[in-house]
Amino acid sequence: MGEMTIGWFRAAATSLVAVSVMVGAAQAQAIRIDIPAGDLGPALTAFARASGLQILADPSMTDGLKTRGVSGEMAPREALEALFAGTGLGFEMHGDAVIVRSTAAAPVAPATPARPKPEAAAAPAAEPMEELTITGYRVQATAGGTRIVTPLKDLPMSVQVVNQELIKDLGARKIEDAIRFVSGINKVNRNDNLGRGERFAIRGFNSSLIMRNGVPYNVFSDTANIQQIDVVKGANSILYGFNDPGGLINYITRAPQAEAAYSVSQTIGSFDYYRTEADATGPLFGDTRYRLMAAYTNAGSHLENGKEEMVFVNPVVDFALGEKTRLLLDYEYRETDSRYQRDAYPQVRDLASVGIRYADAGTRYSPIFPDDRNIITAQNLEVRLTHEFGEDTTLRLVGAHTEIDSDQFNMIGWAMVPGSDRLLVRRNYLELNHQDTDFVFADLSTRFDTSWMTHQVILGGQYLRREGESFGRTGAYAPAIDVLNPPTDPAVRYYRPETRDQLAAGAVFVENAPTESKGFFVTDQITLADDRTHILVGARYDDLNGTDNTTPQAGVNYTVNDWLSVYGLYSESFRLNASYTLQSGEVRTFDPESGINKEVGLKLDLFDRRLSGTVAFFNLKRENVLQVIASDDPLKPIFNLSGEERSKGVEIDIAGRIGPDFTVFASYAYTDSEVLTSTNPALVGAPLEGVAKNAVSVFGKYDFGAVGPGDLSANAGLLWRQGPILMTNNTPGNSPFAADSYTVLDAGLDYVLPSGLALSLKVTNLTDEAYMDRRAAYAAPRRINLVVRKEF
Repeated sequence: MGEMTIGWFRAAATSLVAVSVMVGAAQAQAIRIDIPAGDLGPALTAFARASGLQILADPSMTDGLKTRGVSGEMAPREALEALFAGTGLGFEMHGDAVIVRSTAAAPVAPATPARPKPEAAAAPAAEPMEELTITGYRVQATAGGTRIVTPLKDLPMSVQVVNQELIKDLGARKIEDAIRFVSGINKVNRNDNLGRGERFAIRGFNSSLIMRNGVPYNVFSDTANIQQIDVVKGANSILYGFNDPGGLINYITRAPQAEAAYSVSQTIGSFDYYRTEADATGPLFGDTRYRLMAAYTNAGSHLENGKEEMVFVNPVVDFALGEKTRLLLDYEYRETDSRYQRDAYPQVRDLASVGIRYADAGTRYSPIFPDDRNIITAQNLEVRLTHEFGEDTTLRLVGAHTEIDSDQFNMIGWAMVPGSDRLLVRRNYLELNHQDTDFVFADLSTRFDTSWMTHQVILGGQYLRREGESFGRTGAYAPAIDVLNPPTDPAVRYYRPETRDQLAAGAVFVENAPTESKGFFVTDQITLADDRTHILVGARYDDLNGTDNTTPQAGVNYTVNDWLSVYGLYSESFRLNASYTLQSGEVRTFDPESGINKEVGLKLDLFDRRLSGTVAFFNLKRENVLQVIASDDPLKPIFNLSGEERSKGVEIDIAGRIGPDFTVFASYAYTDSEVLTSTNPALVGAPLEGVAKNAVSVFGKYDFGAVGPGDLSANAGLLWRQGPILMTNNTPGNSPFAADSYTVLDAGLDYVLPSGLALSLKVTNLTDEAYMDRRAAYAAPRRINLVVRKEF
């Protein structure tokens, strides 16, 4: 779509926000509550269902406590005060979350265990009651690793959560900006405008499985609708189907709320960066509520001729179909029209030895032509039906359809002139793609007790089909240019042998080989009667394009004391090497990729549970890794299969508060990666792409408290990566194409007024460090953004 279409969507998004604000304002702030007297735990569950708020509380906190109930039409805060009256518990409201805390030394109501334990399994001495709270960047529970909301300290795996507070403090616009302080994460060839989705290396292994609310959705993300991001380490094929052994990323979007709330923000920054965001939520009618999130970006670039214009809209409606049934309709649209940097390092491969020659053209080298074209449109529709059978059993049915269209016309730095380190040969390249993905899953979760343990069982199945069509054509060679001293005459520097329309003439689309996946799984989270031992077991059966496989998983977590637990995990991964369709129509197929993850670790709760940490020791292996190597003719790539690759090391992640005013999110990773066997002997012994052997990440915030009429806080971040870091795959370990060690500093100030107005100043790459953070591309230089945000 062109400028006219983008302008229309911009106007439509603005109108939708305005209409939503008026609709929400017309609704009463109160909600209808009718909860009888009885046990506090079920009462809070009923309140969460009625209000749409998330209740954060350890189940042990409400065991045996009674509530007098509440009935009538009132604000959620008023209803909560009535529910907690006389229980010895209180609450704090933080956005969409209600944090339950203790307000008395002992509860008023009798504390009778909710799940009696047999005499043969004596319970340990009573532990102090834990307050399940969000403390700064510390999140204590998530469903990312098991599909069931579970305290992180009880999980036999490493799961790191980036919450909304950290996303805001970072000023993150993309997932890659938000997770860069998580251990073991590296960017891999992430070109926003290629339309092929986000890719990261987790624990050294490339991972292309990005989940949106548990549904595969590898379309470039935007934090305008993200509530939190879960980084689940290790092989997790059992729950989510085919994926890589390093882990996966699951981001959770903001849900519609029962109380009306609105926010709008404007960002102005370096290189003509302008971005507007809006968020509106509230009731529509009865117990039905909505949320509308939108963003518009218009930005230049530090590179000559670079630009981006983006429209993002995400309306969501959550229908109440009865007391225990809800239907969610979620539509997301994103369109990007841009010109971008594809290669910062002109390079050519020696296909015999997979070596590389390159010319370092520097951080400001721009291969972007004024008439480059990259238009990517992505649409996703999700329908989610949830029904509760009593308090302990829930059925979920989800269907999603995703469409991606791309139209890309660029002048590519194709190769260096043989024998030269600075003369670059270029060619036009046109690529047109359309991709459809249909995904359906169903799962039934139920909780029950046996004589000496509690089970939380999930039975589920899913189906995925992905298909599409594409067209690609290369043009004639343009005259070579000296990349270290490019010509200043635009007619020479930007000469094209042919136009886009000439390359598109007579285009014949080739249907890509479809991917079809069917899977069934069962998992059981077991808590023994001692309430210290947590076991996770399960298995999954998959049929991927006719190839079947069974994937097991087993883990155990044991609570040593109130601040330490230990865990061990064994898991496997199974991933289809996608069929590759050549422009001739020929389809090449390859055997699937498989992986094994072995992991032990510690979970820590320190400083009176204000600071949480995970220490993980892991050993990963994967086999039959497909590597597609570019050749002089992109329509005839070369395929290599790596026999076995290994990654082992240790990761340390911490999040929370140190003292009353200092909040921290930090990590350290030691990752030893290596190609063990390969069809290309030159690769054996090489490290994996983008992996720094040692990496340190620290982000901290200090709250100064009241300064003048508002509250002031300052934050700062440090990233250090040890070089050399190999910056491309299919490359021997002694390749010169590697990044040196680098240190990056960020800083920021936030000032929040009582009126809900907030001012933020964000500086990334404060010292203007020149470094490569992904394949063939330098990171952006110093950027300064000013954000003005207003909440209503």
